[in-house]
This record gives sequence, structure tokens and C-alpha cells, in this order.
Amino acid sequence: MSFDNSTPTPPPPPGPAAPQPPVGAAAVTGPPVPPPSTPPVGAPPVGAPPVPTPPAPTSEKSFVTTWLLAMFLGFFGVDRFYLGKVGTGVLKLVTFGGLGVWALIDLIMVLTGATRDKIGRPLAGYDKHKKIAWIVTAAVMVLGLVLNLVTPRPALPTPASEAAPISAPAEAAETEAEPTMVTVPDMVGTSISVSQPIAEANGLKFTAPADATGESVIATQSIAAGTEVEDGTEVVVTVEPPKPKFTLEQQNAIGKAQDYLSFSGFSRAGLISQLEFEGFATDVATFGVDNAGADWNAEAAEKAKSYLDMSSFSRQGLYDQLEFEKFTPEQIESALAAVGY
Repeated sequence: MSFDNSTPTPPPPPGPAAPQPPVGAAAVTGPPVPPPSTPPVGAPPVGAPPVPTPPAPTSEKSFVTTWLLAMFLGFFGVDRFYLGKVGTGVLKLVTFGGLGVWALIDLIMVLTGATRDKIGRPLAGYDKHKKIAWIVTAAVMVLGLVLNLVTPRPALPTPASEAAPISAPAEAAETEAEPTMVTVPDMVGTSISVSQPIAEANGLKFTAPADATGESVIATQSIAAGTEVEDGTEVVVTVEPPKPKFTLEQQNAIGKAQDYLSFSGFSRAGLISQLEFEGFATDVATFGVDNAGADWNAEAAEKAKSYLDMSSFSRQGLYDQLEFEKFTPEQIESALAAVGY
């Protein structure tokens, strides 16, 4: 009889217990149900009405302004310049609105609300003013059509060949010839020997005093220079003695005396002394002074005023000063009266 002395193997340890359904719950078969999803942040709740899409931004350009520019100045592209579309505005300008077709299309687009500014925004005020814009546009077009129909057309000229009857007399009535007009020349200050041939060459009748010579200088003429008169009109002139002929030294003495008189006031005697100082002989200096055209009273007054501008003088002091300048007593009294003494 044999005995098994081996030690028996212990049983495996118990594993984790399987979860048991709650008491009274029915057993559920099939795949597991996922948990409910959470809506994204900012999304509307489930079942809420959809949020309306905000309207497109409106341009700051006015529909009314664009409509008026397109209707009255569309031929020049002003409406497109206003909307900022400079390139097509220039093209529309140089083509005169596409010979009217482009201008009409732009006007229709504005009225239908299809026009946008340069960045694609609708014009402001379209919904508010579109009805009145359509009415006014239609009225303007109808008015233009009516005016075009009622405006009388100018009569076309009848050709001369149709207007003149075939049986017209061969000789036409002679029309009176218009008189020939000539221009009166300026003859004052010239000699008769110079002006008379010119006047007669222009078809004028030249009449001078009987005692006039060819060297006589014309003082006045009866018809002003530049006047248009008929051919053969008489022009009567008056004359004065011819101007004396001066020697070169006399001419220079006159010129020098006039230069001094334009610079300052001089007495006759003082100016003669000044010309003598310049080297002119006494007779030549006297001739130059006497023919310089001076008003000695006015020269004395000018000299008195120049003294008073430089300094203050009593009446007697100013008298003595002018006397020193070789003015005559009559010239001095006239000068003192002129300056207020």
C-alpha cells in the first residue's frame, strides 16, 4: 500500500469582481452609448433660431448725387470720378460717355441699384430715394422728347437754281456801289511838303492857307487822324511858321538847360551862369536858357519849396535866399505866395 507524500497545489487567488448591474435595472445589451456632446463656445444653443446675417456695409457715396451726375454729366464721366473710379472716368470722358451708350447704361445701373463704389459697397440712400429718382428720370426724358418734337426746324435754304425762275430777265438790277473809305493820316507837326502828298495819295482833298509854304508846319487838321471818311473828303489844315534851325552848339545848350531845370529850380540868371560854368559862351548860354521853355515863376516856387524842405525859414530869410539865387523881385513874391508866405 503506497502513500502520496506530495503537498497539494493551492487554488489561484480570486480576480477582481465583475461589475454588477444595479438592483432592479434591466440588463442592457449592445454597444455602449456615448455621452452627449457639448456645443462649441459661442455657438447658439441647440434648438435656438438662426442668427440673421448682418447687412453689407453701405458706402459714404450718395445715391442721389451719383444719380444726378450720371443723368446730367454722365457724358463726361463725372459720376465715375465721384465714385472714385478714376480710370474708367477718364475713359468715359474721352469717349463722351461711349457716344452716349455708356452714359445710358451707367444711368440705368444707378437707378436699379447695381452701381457700387470703388470698393464694391452699395450707395447710401438708394432704398429711400429710388422711387423719386425713377419718376424724375422718366419726366426729364419725356420732356426732352416733347421739346424735340415741338421745336420748329430751321428751313433749309432753297438752291439758287431752283429759286430763280427760268424766265428771269437776263440783265439784273445794278446795285449801288458802296463808297470807298480811306483813313485820315496824322499830319500835325509835319511840314506841308511831307503831308500833302500823303493825303492826296490816300484820296483826300488837302487844303492849306494861301500863304503857307512847303516848310510850314501843320498845327491842326479838320478831321482827326485815324477817322474813316469817303474818298475825296476835304481835310483843312492850319499852319505855323517852320521851326528855326539851330546850330549844334545851340541845340546842346538848350538840352543842357533843360537837364538842369528837370533836376532843380533855377532862375534865368542862375541858369545862364551854370551854362557858362559848363563852358558855353555867354550868348550861346543865354540862347539855350531862353529856348528851354522854362516858367521862371514856377522855378522860383520850386526853389522856395526845396529850401523849406531842408530847413525852416522866415519870410525875409527865404526872400533873401531866393534873391541870392538871382530871382527877380516879382518872381520871389510869386514863389513866397505859392509856399504860403
